[in-house]
Parts: sequence; C-alpha cells; structure tokens
Amino acid sequence: MGQAFGKITPWRSESLHTHQTCPGGFGCGFGHLCEMTRTLSHRHSVLLETLNFDSERKMKPWLWRIVNFWQVVFFLLWSLIWQTLAFILRFVCFSQRVPLWMAHHIWAPALLKITGSSIEVQGADKIDFSKPHFFIFNHQSTLDIALTLKVIPVPFHYIAKRSLLYVPVLGWYLWAVGTVLIDRGRTKKAIRTLKRAGELIRNGKNIVAFPEGTRSSDGSILPFKKGAFVVAIEAGVPIIPVTIEGTHRVMPKNTFRIRPEPILVKFGDPISTKELTYEDREQLMNRVRDEIIELNLSLGGVGGEKQPPSS
Repeated sequence: MGQAFGKITPWRSESLHTHQTCPGGFGCGFGHLCEMTRTLSHRHSVLLETLNFDSERKMKPWLWRIVNFWQVVFFLLWSLIWQTLAFILRFVCFSQRVPLWMAHHIWAPALLKITGSSIEVQGADKIDFSKPHFFIFNHQSTLDIALTLKVIPVPFHYIAKRSLLYVPVLGWYLWAVGTVLIDRGRTKKAIRTLKRAGELIRNGKNIVAFPEGTRSSDGSILPFKKGAFVVAIEAGVPIIPVTIEGTHRVMPKNTFRIRPEPILVKFGDPISTKELTYEDREQLMNRVRDEIIELNLSLGGVGGEKQPPSS
C-alpha cells in the first residue's frame, strides 16, 4: 500500500458574498443565494426561540402539525431547487466541485436549521482533514446526508446503491456530485465500481459510506455490508469510524415528522488498513462496526449487537 495521496483542499471559510469567493473561481455568483439562505435560517431560528420549540410537550399538537407542514414544504422545495440546480451547473461549470460546494454551504445548512435541533460534534479535532480518509457512519435518518455535509469540512464523495440513480431529481444530483454508485445485483460490475472508488481515494478524494445500507428505525447499529471495506483495503487509506446519535428522533425513518432534538456526532480514532488484503475485509468490517457501537454507547445511544469473534 503506502501510496502518495493528493492533498485535500478544505472549503474556503471567508465571506461568500462576492464572485471572488465562488468555489473554484468560476464566478457563478452564489453570493446572493448564500445571503438568502442565511436570512431564511436566521428567521427560522428566531421563530423557534419565540415559540420555544425545544420540547414537543411545550406546544399543542395542532400547532405542531402546522409547523411540521411548513417544514416539510420547505424541505421538499429546497431539495428540489438545489438538486436540480446542481445538476444544471454540473454541465455549465464542467466541474463536480460547484455542486459539492452548494451542498456543503447552502442546501445542507438550511435543512438542518429548519429542524431547530442543536448539533454537537466531538473528536473532529484529531482528524487530519488535509489527507484522504474513508469515513464510515451509522445511518439513522434521511437527515444524515445533510449532517455529514456539515461535520466534514472538506469535499467528499458518497458510495450509494445504483438504484438511487433512477429516482427523479435525486438521481440527477447523485450523478452531478460524483457519487460512486454500486450495482449490488451484478458482482463483476460492482467490483469494478469499488476499484474505481479506491482510485478516487488514491487521487486524494475523501469517501463517505453508510454500510448498514438502510436507516435504523430505533437508532441501533444494524449489520454492515462488506463493499465499503473492500474499497478501503483497495485504497490503503485509514478508516474513520463516526457515530450519529439523535437524528432518528428528529426525523424518523419513513416519515416527515420533524421535531427539534439534540444531535450528537462523534469521530473515532483512525483505523489503519495497511497490510490488509481482500481476505481481511470481514474482520475489518467487524472491527469498525464494534468501534461505532462503542462510540454510540458513549453518547447515550443504544449501540448494537456485536459480532462474535471469527473462529
């Protein structure tokens, strides 16, 4: 392994109100859009403070239904607008960086803001984000996508199942931001895709995966699938185990019921994949999952059932 990796360039942190701060220097004019997003987020924050949305018990059920209705309307329209725009700009700017920047700085922050939830991140200070990593998360809610965009301060690509490519609008967006799409029903094609993901990492890209393959309805850590760990071994980069706790209460699986609840994210220590081979994939998978379970328990989550040691 031991390859030389490309350097990761963090997103710019300066004011985003001028063409000079457009991602990649394309001059696409996102300043006014960013200002609009901040204004909407601020007004929603003021509304939350006014109505005291910190607990469901402090509001009448009928009032929650009204608030939830407008939250869902915003959620759907906001995603439709920005995912469509990302698809268009992929052609206009001939770059995946612009859609990725939009997701990090405009789409995700607004979605998280409308939930009224607090977000606490632990352990990120021990990660060297100037180097490529493979981030492995547990999966509790649709909001986890926006949450990963908030807590990882550098560009990255997702690994997702190929069937999502055929979902209207969402599929366009996944293509626009360079998501690695795996066809689980075709083994040979899936292996080629996994190798391409490994190549991305060797070229300095970060990868994010949710190896459970679905959202947990109760917050427990579900069994992992092996594909992501094949990529990590192929690339020879460290895996960063990360746990999410609380999003399943903010927006439960298969619902648009949104409630403000604390969201916790905790980064674990890097797990080396050097000297590992394809035959080590299951052992690596179990080690990472056990670490995420421990991280989740440390945040007050329910954890999950650990796999017994291989005989």
